[in-house]
Amino acid sequence: MRGVFLYEETRVAAVPRHWALAERDELAWGGELADWPLIVNTVSGVTFPHMWPAERRPVVGAECSNYDEWLEKVAAGLGIGTAPEDSTRRYRHPRYGSSPCATPPQSACTWPTPHTVLTLRRRGSPRPCGTT
Repeated sequence: MRGVFLYEETRVAAVPRHWALAERDELAWGGELADWPLIVNTVSGVTFPHMWPAERRPVVGAECSNYDEWLEKVAAGLGIGTAPEDSTRRYRHPRYGSSPCATPPQSACTWPTPHTVLTLRRRGSPRPCGTT
């Protein structure tokens, strides 16, 4: 995929407000976050276990397919997640807290160029959707 780089955004850790982690000013990406179950948004998420070293990956606490479901699973205490800092300004939940991540991979925002071609495939299928 080709695109135009727009900007990088800091990641924050999304944690259940009732966990002690929610009281912290900053959480270490490699040192602390890997010790907690990770909530993975498989459709539009930006954080996956492979982003940590193989010997220090978090377990998946739950999977979901959209941001609202992801937020509810974090708030329910099924695990933690990370998201771009901007998401904390747009979405609020009384049982969800966020803390900046120390030394995470950056989250980049890009805009597809006119010549970008996206090919959609069903899971497990070698052919693009709409072909026989």
